[in-house]
Order: sequence, then C-alpha cells, then structure tokens
Amino acid sequence: MGGNNDDHGEKRARIPWRLPVTSAVAGRVYFDALPPDWDYAGSHSPALGGEFFLENILQALDSAGEWYVDRSSKKIYFWAPGGGNPADGTALVRRRTTVFNLTGRKDVNIDGLTILGARINLSGAMNCVVQNCKIHHGNHTIASGSASSVPQSSIHLDAHSKTNLIYKNDIQWGAAFGIMLMGTANTVDANYIGNFNYLGSYACPVYFAGTGAKITRNEIFNGGRDLMRGGWFGAEVAYNDRHHSSLINDDCGAIYTFKSTFGFTRIHHNWIHDSHSRTQHVNSYKSAGIYLDNSSKQLIVDHNVLWNLGWTCIQINWEGEDLLIYNNTLWSNPGSRSKSMGRWVNGYELINVQVHNSLANEGTFVATAQAANSVMDFAADPFTDFTNRNFTPVAGNAPVDAGMVIPGYTDGFSGSAPDCGAYENGAIPWKAGPLAAISSQRREEPRRAETD
Repeated sequence: MGGNNDDHGEKRARIPWRLPVTSAVAGRVYFDALPPDWDYAGSHSPALGGEFFLENILQALDSAGEWYVDRSSKKIYFWAPGGGNPADGTALVRRRTTVFNLTGRKDVNIDGLTILGARINLSGAMNCVVQNCKIHHGNHTIASGSASSVPQSSIHLDAHSKTNLIYKNDIQWGAAFGIMLMGTANTVDANYIGNFNYLGSYACPVYFAGTGAKITRNEIFNGGRDLMRGGWFGAEVAYNDRHHSSLINDDCGAIYTFKSTFGFTRIHHNWIHDSHSRTQHVNSYKSAGIYLDNSSKQLIVDHNVLWNLGWTCIQINWEGEDLLIYNNTLWSNPGSRSKSMGRWVNGYELINVQVHNSLANEGTFVATAQAANSVMDFAADPFTDFTNRNFTPVAGNAPVDAGMVIPGYTDGFSGSAPDCGAYENGAIPWKAGPLAAISSQRREEPRRAETD
C-alpha cells in the first residue's frame, strides 16, 4: 500500500474495484460516483483516463479471448482467438475448487501430479510436501467492491501450517495469489511461480507471512502488482530470479515490505530485473526492485543484483530502521527516474540505515551511514558478461578491492579487500533461479542455479 506521491503530488490508486452499472445508452454506461478517497482518486477514475471493463453482459463480448456465462441456460459463450471452436473441440470446466484438502494433516507427500483448475489447501498442515507438480489455474476470482485483494490462491498455508515444503513445482496462472505462505518454518524452494494477480489488486505470486520461512532458488515472474509481499519475521529470501512485476499497477516492488518489524529477515543473492509500470493512459513509472515501504524495520539486504527497473533499485519510505544494505549491484537505466535508491520522507527520520559496498552507475544512496560505495557512469561495463548474467567485476575495474570488510558478509574475499557489489572477482559466480527446467511456458530459457 505504497504511500508515495508522484511528481505532481497526485495520489494514484492501486487496487481494482467493482460497481454495478445503473443505466446505459448507446456507447455510454453510468454508475454511482466514486468516493474521493485514496483508493479511488486521481488517474484511477475512468473519467480521468483510468481503464475499466464491462462484466457479465453478453452484448459486451466483442473481442477474441472474452467469454460470458449464461447461468439460466447453462451456456458458455467464448470468442476463441482466431475464430472458430477450441482446437480440440472441447472446453474444460473445473469440477471442484480444491483438489487436495490437507487441513490439519501431517507427513503427506504430493509428488509428480498435474493439477488444472483447483488448489491445494495446507491449512494447519505439518511436514507435508508438494513437489514436482504442475499446478495451473489453481484459483480464479473476481474483484471485490471494497477489499484490496481477494484471498484466493493456488496453494494455501495458514498461520497454523508448520515445516511444509513446496519444492520444484510449476505454479502458474491465477487472478489473485499464487502461494499464500503463512505459518512457521515453511519452505518454498526451486519453483516457477508466475502469471498471477491479473486482477491488479494487492495479490501477488507469493504472499509471505509468519516466522522462519525460506523462499529460495525460485523464479517468480509476471505479477500485476508486487511479486512478493507481506509481513514475515526472521525469514530468508535468497537466490531467487524475479522479473516483470508491476504489469498492471503503479507504485510496486518485486519485493515489497510494509510497516512491519521483520526480525532481521535476510534478502540476499537475488536477481531482480525487467520491471516497469504500465504507462498506458497515465504517466506511471514507480516500479521498484526492493521496496521497503512505510517504516519497514530490521531487514538485511545484501548481495542482490538489480537492473532494468523503471524506478529505484531500492526504495525506502517513511522511517526505515535497522536496515543493513550491503554489497548490492544497483544498475540503473539512464534517465531522471531510474536511480540506485530513493525515499519519500513524509515527516519521518531514518534510524540506523547502513549502505556499504554498493556497485552502482548512479550515485543516489539513502542512509544514515555509507561507506565504500563504488559509483561508475552509465556507460561503464565492469562485468565479465552482463548479457549472460555473470556480474563478476573484471580485474582492473574500480569496484575490485574497493570495499570494506563486513564480518559475516564479506568473508572469504580475494585480493586486498572485498569487491563492491554482489559478486567477488576470483570467486565462483553464483546464479539465481530453480534447479531445473520444468515449464515450457516461461518467458526465458531456464538457467541452472548454483550456490557456493
């Protein structure tokens, strides 16, 4: 629920809503006036250029890909892309919304299944495993008239779920959440998780809450808003490849935190890239990499690489307390809105925000203490092979041996001092993302993940 204003002080809404049409004439529909508050103000209003869609009317079915359900006659009308009928002459309709209900169960292993159109419920489950599965279209929902998101997901873990593992699955396509990860010491590892929140609400591919969880070695992609958000404590978020957030909304982050104390959760060794807010109809641009919003506290952000983002690589809003930001590579795009770090103050002060050993091509840092940050110009290329994601600095470049020693974070460096940025010259370069290819519907070819 980012609190940022744009350059002109106009508040931008960030959620969808539904209202009934009260009347209509040719080429025009009417509905009740929208409230003048945060969620409905500014450019989100259709009268000011905001986008809207008509639902639940057959006469509005006028483009390929659209569909209508006539409940009284039990018929589905569908305009297939390219015209004609579906390729195999059939249409699939789900028979249930939940295919596995493991509420309160222990030690259950779901392995190697294809699940289409239904979810897995792990509420209160313990020591259960979901692995090697293909789970597509696990949930579908429609926007609410008042809620910021609808709590529907393909895999659901609640506050009582403990020590469960979601491993090496292909989890794609849903109007709301992909995984709702709550509870204690649960792990999400080596999955492909993407194409969620096409409602444009506060849903995301991974909603993350609870204590001691791990989100590691996943590829998380294609979110209407954030790719991961929530309020977690003492967690680890590591070696993930995240890209293409903010496909519908503005003022978002690939990783988004909000107004919580995170118990020194560590966000490390992630690739975060290729995210830009939509600019259709309105001047949206606020797509951040790691967005520490509205007084986020106690977070460690180290050894991440962020590039090709529409806004800041790291954004800190309001207070910001006990934020330890070490050895990140922050590679901005040319232009005044793309930069290393940014902040909306709103009357607050920073408390113990340390930014050290950064490698950047733009010199805006937000900190109470900063040291050994290497800033190069936009045209610089200090990397071994940027295109193929080897971000190791080449010997002789400014970031090599230019960092400071930070115990526990720069241990094992080569040379006379640690390098600035997320990679160390002379060390085996790390990679982010799943261990193996399990999906044919991804944007990019898979890359094998390796850790030191």
